[in-house]
Amino acid sequence: MVSDTDEAPTPLFAFVTDLSVTISNNATPLKAIGTLGAFEVNVGQFTVSGSMTAYFSSIDAIAAIRNNSDITFDVAIAAKNKGILLDMPLVTLGDGRANVEQDSPITLPLTLEAASGEPIGTAFDHTCLMCFFPYLPDAAET
Repeated sequence: MVSDTDEAPTPLFAFVTDLSVTISNNATPLKAIGTLGAFEVNVGQFTVSGSMTAYFSSIDAIAAIRNNSDITFDVAIAAKNKGILLDMPLVTLGDGRANVEQDSPITLPLTLEAASGEPIGTAFDHTCLMCFFPYLPDAAET
């Protein structure tokens, strides 16, 4: 959760079983008779949403959903000395009904809706930031 007093708050989840992120600029081609292809592109509102299933570790995640808390969402992936970082500074969580099954760990399916992080700080004036690292040292994979 976003905190004014703690720069490194405790994560709500450490392990995720599946993650889906949808990024759309809602671009629509404008076509006309006598023009091959589109003569212009109408760009709509930039939206970022997603869904994931995480292992349930505490009731803080369910409380964050019920309280509509400000959440930050960051994913870092590193393999073979390359990496990707995805940063969504302000996210609203939805769904969050615990999935309880016999002889299985409790999981929490969630939906994500990202917004500009400017209310948190002027340095976070983005909805989604993606960085590609063409080379990372071996220590990045630990």
